[in-house]
Parts: sequence; structure tokens; C-alpha cells
Amino acid sequence: MAITIIILVLSAVFFMSGKVRSDLVALCALVLLILFNILTPEEALSGFSNSVVIMMVGLFVVGGAIFQTGLAKMISSRILKFAGTSELKLFILIILVTAAIGAFVSNTGTVALMLPIVVSMAMSANINVSRLLMPLAFASSMGGMMTLIGTPPNLVIQNALIEAGYERLSFFTFTPVGLVCVTVGLIVLIPLASVLVYSLNISPGEFFTLLWKSNVRNAFLTSIGCSLVAAGINTVFGVIVAWTLVKYDFPGKRIVDGLIELPFALPTAVAGITLSKLYSETGFFGKMLAGIGIKVTYTKAGLVIALVFVGLPFVIRAVQPVLEKLDGQYEEAAYMLGASPSKTFRRVILPELRPAILTGFGLALARGIGEYGSVIYISGNSAKAVSYTHLRAH
Repeated sequence: MAITIIILVLSAVFFMSGKVRSDLVALCALVLLILFNILTPEEALSGFSNSVVIMMVGLFVVGGAIFQTGLAKMISSRILKFAGTSELKLFILIILVTAAIGAFVSNTGTVALMLPIVVSMAMSANINVSRLLMPLAFASSMGGMMTLIGTPPNLVIQNALIEAGYERLSFFTFTPVGLVCVTVGLIVLIPLASVLVYSLNISPGEFFTLLWKSNVRNAFLTSIGCSLVAAGINTVFGVIVAWTLVKYDFPGKRIVDGLIELPFALPTAVAGITLSKLYSETGFFGKMLAGIGIKVTYTKAGLVIALVFVGLPFVIRAVQPVLEKLDGQYEEAAYMLGASPSKTFRRVILPELRPAILTGFGLALARGIGEYGSVIYISGNSAKAVSYTHLRAH
């Protein structure tokens, strides 16, 4: 086992360094595994007779033929002619063309084929090539999902199904799922690529200078701080609610259990509008709080309330199943041995609940940091509002 790990680690180091050709590294690793009797010669050479390996070799030949016949150059000129000077059109066309080619050629072959085309188009259109290389890489992977031969895992899955006695997959079995992936990927990549490319264009010094601005610091501190406070509140009260639902029967229990799902079903923007109305100075709760001098809307307290609302179900649903499956004999044994209810909870029940509580806390914290719809209304979106990372910092 130790020798195998050493060989794998060394192979990974040489792969990452790039100083030795990858095929030589792979063959040397294979020879070492044979010399140390980790693999028999039959096992070592069995991969070369695998249909998946042969198919991938054939796909690389196809990719080379496409490049050598001049088809790649023709595609490049036609894409540029159709896109004109619009960077967005060029971006979309590269994704669609790469995905279409990736459906019939391996991911690596697709990138190798499209790379010179994309670089040539970027130079001709006077566009930074980094803006197009990331979509190229993602599109080649997404396109591979559309056909049986588009990506090696599809072929591996087919071999596994055939060996298990199932029917052979057709060439276009994966096409519906692949089309959905390409469509969703296109929608996501258009804004994401612009953000990432812009962030990569600034130097590390400029990046940290932006982070150290007072408004940016305040926004992050408000976002993370309010999320931590809300996650802590959710953890305490989430455990209490889950305990009550599991351990006690009371009128309306099923209704309360169903209402816990409300933040999941309710659009967050609707939740934000509702909370801002309820806690405004003229709202039902806000009027009472204003009478004792407490202002909720457009303050950090309002943010915490909104984040508690959207995050509480995560803790409850994480803890509730564990409590339901917890054997009551442990509690009975603790009571028979003279333990108090509080000591029984700390020593017997809490250790069993700790993983679920931590999971719920993490989910509530993540939801709080990423929340947008509910906080944008209760915190306000103006120069006088609370600085939040999702809002315009002041």
C-alpha cells in the first residue's frame, strides 16, 4: 500500500510540474507497479484492450483530422462573420459551437481543436482572450454530456450497464439532459465569466485595496456578523422547536410542523416585503417596538430578524429526524441512575444531536450569507441604509 501511494504521489507531482511528458509519466508509473508486483502484466495491459480507451484514441484522431482538413479555419471565419464586433454574440457562439463539437469529440480534443480558433478570433476582434478561454473550457465539458461518446464517463457507464446485464444505451440517450445543461450553463456563464475575468484583470494589490475600503469592510462585517448572530439564534430555537415537535403532542401540531416549511415555499422577496411592513414604525410589531424606542427596519436588528426567518427551518429539519430516531431507553437509563433532566440532556442527548446541530448551524449560516431577497427590503437600498454585501455600500 505504501509503495502504491508513493508511486501515485510522484506521478501527480510530475503531472503537475509539466517537465516530463504526461504519457511517459503514466507509462513509468505502470512499469513501476509491475516491477513491485502490485499489478500482474495481464492486469497492467488489460486497459489497452478496453473499448473505452480505443474509442478515446479514435476520437483524438477525428479531432486531428478536423484541424488538418481546414474545417477549423472555416468555422473560425464564419463565427467572426456572424458575430461581427459584438463580444456577447461571440461569447454565445463560442459556447454553442464548442458544445456542439464536444458532443462528438472528447473534451480534450475539443479544447485542442477550438483553442487556436478562439485565440485567432480574439485577436481579430481585439478582445482579451481570457474572456473567451473560460467559456471554452466549460462548454467543452457541457457539450460532452449530449451524446454517448462526448465524454469518457458516458462510455464507462455504458460498459458497466452492459456487464451488469442491462440494455445498451443509444447514441443520443444523454441528449435531453445535455441540452438542459448547455442551456443552464449558458445562462450562468454569461454573467459569471464577466465577473471573474474583471476580477482577474486587477492586480493583487488593487484587489486588497478594494477589500480594505471602509464601505466594503462594513458591508462584509455586517453581512457575516448578522449571519452569525442569526445562525446562533436559529440553532438555539431550532433545537427547542424540534424537541417540542418530537417529544410533545398538542393541538395544531401538524399545522405548526407544516408552517416550518413556509420560508422554503415563500419567495424571499415576498418575505422581505412582509417583514418590512410588519416591523416598520406603522406595522403591527414595529409600532409596539417603536413605543419602547426600538427601531427594526433599516437596522442590523432587521437584518437578523429576516435571516432568522429564512434560516430557522434548516436547523429544525436537521435536528428533528435525529430526535425521532433517538432511542428513549438511553434517557430512561440515565433517569434510573439518578441523572437530572439537564444532565441527561448534556451527557446523553446532546452528543447524539451535535452533528445534526452543527449541520443545521452551517446551513443556516450559509443561507444567511447568501440571502438577498428578504434582506434587500428590510435593510433598504439607499445611501442611508445598512451596508450589506448584496447592496450598494455607502
